[in-house]
Amino acid sequence: MDLEFWVRAFELPALAGLLWLVLQHRAWTDRELRAVREELSAYKVHVASTYVPNDHLRVMEERLLDRLAAIEAKLDRMIERRLAEAETI
Repeated sequence: MDLEFWVRAFELPALAGLLWLVLQHRAWTDRELRAVREELSAYKVHVASTYVPNDHLRVMEERLLDRLAAIEAKLDRMIERRLAEAETI
């Protein structure tokens, strides 16, 4: 049994084991990458479905503020009318 035999006896299984580890790591990395891509795709769909453009948001804000101002004016008129009725009594 010379040195070359022992080198081949241990070198080939060690290299085969390293190759197996590299292939397993690559398969795991591919699975993880696929999962991350799917999550990113789902997030993009979520963002696209819930996204509101700034101009649309601004229009809605203006409409709400206008409506609140109208309600405030109506309440002011009601309060003034009640105070006027109370002064006449």
